[in-house]
Amino acid sequence: KNAAVMISDDESVEKLVEKAVTLIRDGGTLIELSKNIKYFARERADKHIASEILSLLGIKTERISNIENYYFIGIGGIGMSALARYFNNKGFNVAGYDRAKTALTESLEREGISIHYEDKVSAIAPKYRKEDKTIVVVTPAIPLDNAEYQYFKNNQFEIKKRAELLGKITKMQKALCVSGTHGKTTTSTMLAHLLTQSGVATDAFLGGI
Repeated sequence: KNAAVMISDDESVEKLVEKAVTLIRDGGTLIELSKNIKYFARERADKHIASEILSLLGIKTERISNIENYYFIGIGGIGMSALARYFNNKGFNVAGYDRAKTALTESLEREGISIHYEDKVSAIAPKYRKEDKTIVVVTPAIPLDNAEYQYFKNNQFEIKKRAELLGKITKMQKALCVSGTHGKTTTSTMLAHLLTQSGVATDAFLGGI
């Protein structure tokens, strides 16, 4: 139930493309379909199906991998927490470490993201120790001698900087990217507001609280 959108055999190719584009732009429905289809299909089938549809529509996207988990070292920063929320909302397993509990980390925990506040490898949940299924995200604020960082590095995990991962996201979908010395957050917020109020499903990464 609510795991697919049905299209009749007699509908034209143009109608099929129109429905597919409408669905892609509807973030809420995509998330619901993504969650529900997992009960009926093989593991991560939803991602493979989405990739095939995007390919047929001529939309460039990176090949879907076996990644299921995102682990953030320094998850309490404004940029890191935004990425954590993004992947959590997309249905991935998300967890992380930060040195201090704050209102922001408590908010992430209420959303279902597991966070611990001691730099020790034993605090990392077992599922995040699978190098073929986990991407580790780090912030430059984390020292190189951080025990968890050293664990992931020494065990050949895929480690990405926050900015690198954000760049990867922008390559996978249409994006409006704002740069400059002053006014980036304000301009980005205005764009996100205009798109949302216009009925366009939007993910926004904003630099301020």
